[in-house]
Amino acid sequence: MFTEKEIDNKNMNNIDVFFGYAAFTPLYKSPLINNDLYGFYEDFTMGSIKDIDIPINIDKDKTVRIWSSKNNTQEYLNFLYFCYKLPNEISVIFVNEYDEYVYSAGALNYKEVKELLKYEHKITKEEKDRYKNEWIKLVNGNSEIRLFKNGKIISTNYDYLDKYIDKYYDKII
Repeated sequence: MFTEKEIDNKNMNNIDVFFGYAAFTPLYKSPLINNDLYGFYEDFTMGSIKDIDIPINIDKDKTVRIWSSKNNTQEYLNFLYFCYKLPNEISVIFVNEYDEYVYSAGALNYKEVKELLKYEHKITKEEKDRYKNEWIKLVNGNSEIRLFKNGKIISTNYDYLDKYIDKYYDKII
C-alpha cells in the first residue's frame, strides 16, 4: 500500500483503489477525493497465476471504488483479481469510458477527476460474478502470458508474439 492521503473530512467507510504508481498523483492531488487511497500493483500478465493468493488489506465493511481501464492489461487483471478476492461492495470507474484513448488511470490529470466521477457505477452481484469467473477462467488456463486481443483478455504462450516481432523486425532491417 502506498502512503495514505491525510484528509480532514475523510469518509471512513470508503476507499479509492488504484493500480500502478502513476495513478496515485492525480487521485492524491484532486480535492474531490476524500477517501483513503489504496495502491495495489501486481503484474499478472506473465507467468503462473495458478497459486496466487495475495492478501488485500481492506476492511470488509468499506465500500471500494476502483479506478481502472479496460485498455490496460495489467490494470484490468488487477481489477479482476479484486473482484475475485473482495467480499466488499465495489464501484468502478473505467477511465477509458471517459476517453477511449486513455490506457491507464495513471494517464489522468487531477483536474479530470471531477469529470471521471460521472462514470462511476456500482458493480452488481451479477457483474461481480462475471468478473470473478473471468479471473477463474484465466487461472484455470494458467498460460504463460495474458494480453488484450480485440477488447478481451486472452491466454496464450510466448510464441504467440513471435509473428508480430518477426513482422516488425523485417521492416527495420
